[in-house]
Amino acid sequence: MARTKAIAPYWVQPGLPRRSPRSRKEEASDTEQTPEQTFPTNPQSASPLFKVPREIRDYIFKLALTTYEDPSKPCNVETQVPGCYQRSFPHHRPGHYHHLRTDTALLRTCRLVHNETALLAVSINTHTLCYPEIQIYSFAMSTIATPYFTHMTSAQLTAVQHIHIFANRSRLRAEDTGRYINYSPFAELGCLRVTKEKKAGEGGYTCGIGGPYPKTITITIRNCDWSVRNYTHFDLEANMLHNRHWENVLGGLKELRMELEVEDKEKEVLLPVINKLKEYQFNIGGEELLIAEEKVKENKWMGPIKRPSLLEDKWEETEYYVATVVWKLRSGGQGSAG
Repeated sequence: MARTKAIAPYWVQPGLPRRSPRSRKEEASDTEQTPEQTFPTNPQSASPLFKVPREIRDYIFKLALTTYEDPSKPCNVETQVPGCYQRSFPHHRPGHYHHLRTDTALLRTCRLVHNETALLAVSINTHTLCYPEIQIYSFAMSTIATPYFTHMTSAQLTAVQHIHIFANRSRLRAEDTGRYINYSPFAELGCLRVTKEKKAGEGGYTCGIGGPYPKTITITIRNCDWSVRNYTHFDLEANMLHNRHWENVLGGLKELRMELEVEDKEKEVLLPVINKLKEYQFNIGGEELLIAEEKVKENKWMGPIKRPSLLEDKWEETEYYVATVVWKLRSGGQGSAG
């Protein structure tokens, strides 16, 4: 995986072509005359690949373009992305023991293959955003989702299906999509989804690019993300559930997942948090609600943990417990608690 620039302290999967941000007007002009319309496409009649049914060919393409862990690049302190440190980097955990890699050479084989696979890597893979812990609110912090998604074309933004957010609990507040975009993934994503960029002098942020509108969002709060003076704490009302504009962030969503991780020996502290979350319904507009499923998914894994010490912090292996609360779309339901 290629390292990101120091000005973008977050970890994302590779595989998307980097490009300079452009206006939506420029993007619209791209659709008026595409290379496929101006140059003939070889039907590849002699290729065995294009003699199999399209469904089988699509399956082959998905296997080739699916992101995988690169065993040559383990995720540790030495190989992590610059600017994203131990407490804010989703490394050395299930699915992230190594840097992720997406091989996109397939798209350059011929025009016909490119036509069928141009958006496949974007749609089938998860787009992971890592938000560092907020230390002092008075200090300016870099945006995370903005530099990632503004490098996508309009077609790529539309193809995004799944976003995975690693965030400290203090990051889960978004009272308004035009405020605090440097501090909250909800505020930043809501601002990006604005369809019209604000003009100079209108105030607020000019981050509107008309997307993304994923079908699934996963939020992971790791064990290290809970720590406030060494005790587990999550004020739902003051943080996530205080948001009054979920339609700006979650509109169009089919499923929302929240993974809550603690050490297995402390899992009982999650029970009141889980019960509170299961009661909550997200009103995402258009008489649509995201309603929590009764069953909570549970799993465990072994991983490292840093134990504070007077002389020197020590790393130990511990068993982590992860509880996943899942909300799914319901239409025409009762009023939301939010």
